[in-house]
Amino acid sequence: MYYRKVRDVHEFGGDTGSIGWGGIWSKELSRKEVLRTHTTAIAIKHLADNPDPPRKAFCIDRVYRREAIDPTHTARV
Repeated sequence: MYYRKVRDVHEFGGDTGSIGWGGIWSKELSRKEVLRTHTTAIAIKHLADNPDPPRKAFCIDRVYRREAIDPTHTARV
């Protein structure tokens, strides 16, 4: 099943050459809803459902982001 590949990549890198995240992947936890910061998943699904170019896609949705300034994220002027 597909989830086994996802589990293997998360736990020990699967066959990617990575060592993975080192945690234990939970099938039950993976089924929970996620509060996304972007709508990338919606755009990818649209492009997968409509593979013939040219294609332009946009979506309107709420975005929840913490816009804190830190050493790796600076304010843009």
